[in-house]
Amino acid sequence: MVSFKLGLLAFVAVVSAAPLCSSHAAIISISDPKLSQCGHGGVVCNGTLAFSLTELEMGAVQLPIQNSQTPEFVIVNDTGAPVTNLQLLFVGQLASNSSMNCQINGGGQRMLHSCVVTGNGSAGDGTSNLTGPIDPPVQLNFISAANQQGIAPGELFDIKTSGFASAGQDHGYITGVSTGVISPPSQ
Repeated sequence: MVSFKLGLLAFVAVVSAAPLCSSHAAIISISDPKLSQCGHGGVVCNGTLAFSLTELEMGAVQLPIQNSQTPEFVIVNDTGAPVTNLQLLFVGQLASNSSMNCQINGGGQRMLHSCVVTGNGSAGDGTSNLTGPIDPPVQLNFISAANQQGIAPGELFDIKTSGFASAGQDHGYITGVSTGVISPPSQ
């Protein structure tokens, strides 16, 4: 009976410790706009307005992801043209057990069809899911299909984040690829 209890205790200890070692996914997705929810429930706007896609692409705007937060940013396509390949860059730090993936959800699927994450030689490079350890910066490409117009001029959409919650180790910002900015953000 004693060996059964010790065996059961050892099993419980191993199962209890398992989640501490598991990896988690930091997710950046394109989804429905929530302009009417600015300032509530993690929805972040530029005051009461959407952030400018033009300014984001130029690097004039950096969308911050602080320790263990998962904001959702409202963006407007003010480029004057449809965007069929949205290129974003995540710059910052991720825990060593993190993975990063991209998704297109809800109304975002009307505009865009697929996404690809490119890291610095991480496993899964060029797919929708990188596995750790990941050494940012990480590039995310959201691409429309041939039968889609992409993100139309004036159209609103959200850049949503989730899973950036590894005991304060996941933080950084999202910006445009053309910025060339690759240094981690200051704390």
